[in-house]
Amino acid sequence: MLGWIRNNTDSPVVKIILGVLSLTFVFFFGSSALFGDRTEVVADVNGEAIRDVHILPLLQQQVRIQRQFNQGKEPDLERLRQQVLDSVIDQRLMVQAAKEEGFLVSDKELRRAILENPSFQDDEGKFDSALYKRFAGRAGSTYEKDLREQLLVEAMQDFIRRSARVSEAELKAAFEDESSKRDIEFVRVPTALFRDAVTLTDDEVSAWAGENEDAITDRFDRDFDSKYNEAKKVKASHILMKFSDDDTDEDKAEVTKLMEAVLAEVKADGADFEALARKYSEDGSASRGGDLGFFDEKRMVKPFSDTAFAMSPGDISELVETQFGLHIIKVIEVQEADVKTLADVKLDIARELLTDERAPELAEAYAKTLLPVLNGTLSGDEADALLADKSLTVQESGEFARKDRRIPKLGTSKDALTAAFNLAAVGDVTVEPIDVGNGFAILKLTSAQQADMAAFDAKKEELRGTLLRTKQTRAVQAFRDQVKADAKIKIAAGV
Repeated sequence: MLGWIRNNTDSPVVKIILGVLSLTFVFFFGSSALFGDRTEVVADVNGEAIRDVHILPLLQQQVRIQRQFNQGKEPDLERLRQQVLDSVIDQRLMVQAAKEEGFLVSDKELRRAILENPSFQDDEGKFDSALYKRFAGRAGSTYEKDLREQLLVEAMQDFIRRSARVSEAELKAAFEDESSKRDIEFVRVPTALFRDAVTLTDDEVSAWAGENEDAITDRFDRDFDSKYNEAKKVKASHILMKFSDDDTDEDKAEVTKLMEAVLAEVKADGADFEALARKYSEDGSASRGGDLGFFDEKRMVKPFSDTAFAMSPGDISELVETQFGLHIIKVIEVQEADVKTLADVKLDIARELLTDERAPELAEAYAKTLLPVLNGTLSGDEADALLADKSLTVQESGEFARKDRRIPKLGTSKDALTAAFNLAAVGDVTVEPIDVGNGFAILKLTSAQQADMAAFDAKKEELRGTLLRTKQTRAVQAFRDQVKADAKIKIAAGV
């Protein structure tokens, strides 16, 4: 194949431009000896081995990209390695599927793809064999095999895309979704407003806990680090004199001399640390008397934390140097680490979860009492008082279409969107409150614009293109998902 290309640089075939084929397949293949028998197997895909040499060059490529776009931050190698492995597995599955379905790529199609690739063309658009040889040499000895498989997958995906169809009924439904508009008034009743109104007896909580141990364990595991595994904390104040970036050793010595004098004042009998911090500190905390509040060991720079966490309440440090300057630290209070077990908090979690369960019932019930406010049977001071009791207001959404998939100011609730378009006439109000995820809402239709089907024909082909592209993408993804679901994939231990 390489010989044919070298010998036919000026042939008429070379001059025909039939399209552009990108080099993105290098991400998936592009490694010498990609399907060789050497090195460690990292995965098995339907009996076909994927080896570490398949992964390494692609991982290196992704590391270079990450470093280029995230300068100063080292990439997460484990995450990138997993992403590369997943990509290689997905591509191997598609190649296998294409072969099983009987797709073929002829030598002529392979030649055409190489000849038409702009990366292998000179400034006049002619195929340059030297460019091709240099690239093929870098990509490895399996370049043409890799490219053939890339074209094979593309052929299969094109076939899947061509199978997608858009019916007249789908076009009309899409036109109506785009052209029909609604505007509503609504009242949203957040569930959070009713958590404090939930009353639970100890017996109820205990009984519920006994029946829902798995839910309690899941919540404990979820919240362990944030709520039940509290690190040791120190409350401290400090006085800081800063070093400037351009300070010389002599400048720093002068700052040190000044701070030594301040330290002597701080340690004098009857000294007021807060007053001295306000007087001398160059930190933003000076206005608070140097108060830094509580902090864990990771929050402060290491020299500061090491000193503060080795002190006891009431202790005052010697001078502590950090990248910011010189500090004098006074420890006010120490909170020791507090690790709670599931047994310690089981009933607290049960109460929390049961409250989560009961609060929506109260919110929905209250939302029902607001239906008369929107349908007009309750107005004036009575309506205002009912809304004000929970600091609620009647809001107007503004115009929206079904295709928007959301109601302005209310959110992306599918149930609310459906309810809004099910209201038949201006002035109609939903019969029941609508669950919007974090609460309930009642809706009133204030304006409705129906789709003008006379304009359908002018819009139809544009809609067909949009819907067809969406269907094609979904069809390919559905095929890929099914292939993966049916596959036998084994990942080597430790990968």
